[in-house]
Amino acid sequence: MRTLFIPWTFLRVLLTLTVVCLLLAGMTQYVITLNRDVSETTGRGDVEGVVRRGPPVNKVALTINVDWGQEHIPALLDTLSRHQAKATFFFTGRFADKFPEYVKKVHEAGHEVGNHGYSHPHPTQIGDAANRQEIRRTHAALEKLTGHAPRWFAPPYGEHDQRLVTVAREEGYGLILWTVDSADWLKPSPQDWMKRVTAGIGPGALVLMHPTPSTAQALPSLLKYMEEKGWTAVTMTELMAPAQ
Repeated sequence: MRTLFIPWTFLRVLLTLTVVCLLLAGMTQYVITLNRDVSETTGRGDVEGVVRRGPPVNKVALTINVDWGQEHIPALLDTLSRHQAKATFFFTGRFADKFPEYVKKVHEAGHEVGNHGYSHPHPTQIGDAANRQEIRRTHAALEKLTGHAPRWFAPPYGEHDQRLVTVAREEGYGLILWTVDSADWLKPSPQDWMKRVTAGIGPGALVLMHPTPSTAQALPSLLKYMEEKGWTAVTMTELMAPAQ
């Protein structure tokens, strides 16, 4: 029986190539994930009635989608207060039911409260009746806590189609996405967070964020940057209000 001899040099080269291929595959997936907002937005450019940007005024809408991360909300509120800035917090109904005190704190601080569905499902994978129930159930919870009826709906995952826009409109909501996604769920450094956001921000922009450590750390820098540009951080309703 003959023994096959494989030179160590060949094995080392083969191992190195394998590691490189795995790293490239991982980086490719990272880029795809990081830029998911591009595919979701441009891939449905035929959907009418979706707000991705406001009018070209010196105002920017900061939108914060909340289904978790309650421990970072106090820091966000403190930063917004110090800069006299406003934002719109989009809560899921299940978060509002579990942490009503945070919804109340946001409202009492003068920020806008929006609808993010109840259980954070994939909207395009459920029917109209289910989406309607998601919106209605959250609407009831938020209105009970704040005394105000929400006006804006931010679909979970940014997933949407014409059916969802119609359902939201029938429930009295405007459906919003974003101009620039901070991708803070990927846990970027504050520097990378700022680089990504400032690359896409501008007059009338909608900036998507979540209550994460990255956003809590980077938000002061963003607000300072906006102040230097002469842009005011406002709620969705203020950004979209007709010019006087």
